[in-house]
Amino acid sequence: MTELNVLYATNHAYINYLLVSIYSLLENNPNIFIRIHIIYDEFLKKDFKRIETIVKHFHADVFYYDFKKIKPKIEEYKIPKWKNTEIANARLFFTEYITNVEKILYLDSDTIIVNSLNTLKNYQMPIHMVKDSMPKKHWKNLTGNLKNYYNSGVIWIDIEKWKEEKYDALLQELFLKEVPLTFPDQDAINIALQNKISPLPLEFNLFSLDYLLNPYFLQMYYEQNHIKRFTTPEVKVAKKHPIIIHTTPVFQYQTIDTFHPLYSLYTYYYQKIYNQNINIGLDKEKFLLVKAYLYAKLLTPAPIVDVVKKLKMRK
Repeated sequence: MTELNVLYATNHAYINYLLVSIYSLLENNPNIFIRIHIIYDEFLKKDFKRIETIVKHFHADVFYYDFKKIKPKIEEYKIPKWKNTEIANARLFFTEYITNVEKILYLDSDTIIVNSLNTLKNYQMPIHMVKDSMPKKHWKNLTGNLKNYYNSGVIWIDIEKWKEEKYDALLQELFLKEVPLTFPDQDAINIALQNKISPLPLEFNLFSLDYLLNPYFLQMYYEQNHIKRFTTPEVKVAKKHPIIIHTTPVFQYQTIDTFHPLYSLYTYYYQKIYNQNINIGLDKEKFLLVKAYLYAKLLTPAPIVDVVKKLKMRK
């Protein structure tokens, strides 16, 4: 792979996460010419300058697309907002912007690329995604036909095949049915394109939980959610040789004084962007506290969890 097109869809609120993602992408793929495509909303002038300051130091180019172009269509289809914004749904309409591109990698802004993406060329189906840890109850409620459920934070797309098989039409057909969507863009892709998505290995979308929990307890987590996500050997490989780390869920990093287990990785790239030292704010005690919380939650018997939930609801 000598060239790669990468797509982001984001707004001003996520600009720092986007900068880190872009920098990590470019630094860890020096032998690939990367064209970065950004569907943006509510960007400030300085946001564009900050992005271009990074890109000009690498073998790369950047293109911008105004979200306003497809905003009316999203509203017409009544696609729900996610975290009080519509920008996440922009990825569903990427063909409205992207032309003369054969393949593209969509990335959420809160992804950090830690190794080469060169092996993506080995995946040739129309759409590849990584299986999600979402409880089976959620996606079975969407439709009983789903055999798997995938995360939309990393999507490897063959655009020519996407168009040939008319995936846009399948998505639009779903929107016209006004199906209730909890995680709008992600649910829509899974429902409309079910049985058309091919899996990517976990190392292409390693979540914070995957990073934190050891493989044994991760299998316990999968079992609690009634899913068969990845085998223990697959988890071990992904944790040892990750390619893309997705810093959600668990704790989103919002301030310096954070409990997010991946905040040190985030600040590592952030301070490289600005060539300055930053107080990472995550010591070993906090890291252990996060792990203790997750393991306690995982090992607590379900009846006790139910009692705690009922007590919290009474307050």
